[in-house]
Amino acid sequence: MILIWSHHIRDYVWTQKDKDELITSIFSGIEIGRFVVKRRKWDERDSKGYEIVDGKQRMNAIMEFFMGKFKWNGKYFHELHGLDRYRFKDYGIAVCELRENVTKEELLEIFIRINTFGKTMPKEQIEKVQKMLDKK
Repeated sequence: MILIWSHHIRDYVWTQKDKDELITSIFSGIEIGRFVVKRRKWDERDSKGYEIVDGKQRMNAIMEFFMGKFKWNGKYFHELHGLDRYRFKDYGIAVCELRENVTKEELLEIFIRINTFGKTMPKEQIEKVQKMLDKK
């Protein structure tokens, strides 16, 4: 699968801590959310592959770690034990593929819908769960 970064809807905003947390989640087998991609039409210029609609920050972090651009737990990807490299590469990621004929307007609406609906957990609830964890 050839991936093409999405339109410049959002710049790269993740910190190194965000990237480290993502890699930790992958090695811990924790779900990191699905990627939403759109298959590009074959008649489009540079029509190969897929355009990332949602998941650009995560994909960028994964690629940067894989290409040795930052260390995780003190090691670059190529310095990890072979089994750990295999585990990382074998991690399953859910993908939602949008149809080729999605218009630019529909694409932007989908992006807004993905990134605005749902509710974040209240800070008080997170603190309550953190206290439960700290007691162990």
